Amino acid sequence: MSFDNLYLLIISFNDIMKGSYMSDLAKKFADEAALLPREDRIGLIEKLLQSLNTPGLADIDKLWAEEAENRISEYDEGKVESFDGWQVFKEIRERFNH
Repeated sequence: MSFDNLYLLIISFNDIMKGSYMSDLAKKFADEAALLPREDRIGLIEKLLQSLNTPGLADIDKLWAEEAENRISEYDEGKVESFDGWQVFKEIRERFNH
């Protein structure tokens, strides 16, 4: 699964949790599920993701770890340029404040 698809999955899941695109039954289920302990909610999310044939949390963690390793390798090999984070945020603020 690409990270673009992962991003869309996360956005879609956020829409679902906000109640967008849900039947009354699904909204009731989501409200009830929100009352479960954290571990049970995680297990429920895993089951729901599996039912959609999407990666589970362990798969997502593995994808992020692979991406992090790739980024570190590219940095170490000089394939990418790094920037000071504070400078990047300063430039973004300046760009959007004008």
